[in-house]
Amino acid sequence: MLEIDKFKLKKLVEENGYGEFEIGPLPKGYGHTIANSIRRILLSSIQGAAIISVRINGVEHEYTTLEGVQDDVLEVLLRLQNLAIIVHTEDEVVLKLNKKGKKSGAVEVKASDIEPNPDVEIVDGDFLITKLTKPSAKIDAEIKVKRGYGFSFPDEEMRKEIGNLPLGSDFNPVTRVEVYINPARVGQRTDYEKIILKVTTNRTKTPSEVLLEAVEVYDMIANRLVNLAGGDAEALESQVVEEKEENPEEKILVSEVNMSTRLTNSLLNSGIATLNELDGKNKEEVMNFRGMGRKSFEELIEILADFGLTLSE
Repeated sequence: MLEIDKFKLKKLVEENGYGEFEIGPLPKGYGHTIANSIRRILLSSIQGAAIISVRINGVEHEYTTLEGVQDDVLEVLLRLQNLAIIVHTEDEVVLKLNKKGKKSGAVEVKASDIEPNPDVEIVDGDFLITKLTKPSAKIDAEIKVKRGYGFSFPDEEMRKEIGNLPLGSDFNPVTRVEVYINPARVGQRTDYEKIILKVTTNRTKTPSEVLLEAVEVYDMIANRLVNLAGGDAEALESQVVEEKEENPEEKILVSEVNMSTRLTNSLLNSGIATLNELDGKNKEEVMNFRGMGRKSFEELIEILADFGLTLSE
């Protein structure tokens, strides 16, 4: 049986809705197989929240304007489609927006002007909805939001209520997924590969959260297929755990890893026979190994990363 259970998942970067992850090493060909499945799930099956309809006082349809409002109604609706929100209930929630113009000049209408609701959290309060350019201008709206998956086309049945304007709703918190398949090394073998997964969200969920949801869906599908094919998913998982317990972590011998002679000698002369001994070791301590120069240290960091090992600060 192919050894496809030896890979590790490592978080490389995560900040402001952007995350990079490394999955590997994997047998050749499995990078695309796994990465494409996860990517499709990330872009289609992660729960989020969105606006489904808007009712604006004095507006009967979206192809009109409001006096003193800088943007026409259609432009306001298109902007609201991009409002990132978190809904903490399974029910639909109606939010209220009421803003008036001022004599002092143009007034910005922002997401923070929407009345607070305990069931809804707005990620970016500075999100610009429109501007009021006249003292007499005002915008009085009811915004309906709910949870969902994927993209939903406008529900035209909502137009039966006069002034109710349905919106196309993109519920998915994942806005972009990039996948790269790079070569990976395991000991002397270089015919492995690793996945570099780059995930961007609208910040209603972190990249780590959406990745976990995606792989849980992936796991559910795989287990279902095992059971339908006549197997036992739970027994299979138990078998894998037992095999791992019987076969402790494989030792990575320094002498068998493809590295420079200087780095090899530095590690062996410092009493390091396996790379496993370096996992979690203090960086400063390793840098002080006899014969360990700057280039050798940088080479070591890359090699450890290939095996899913790291040094501590």
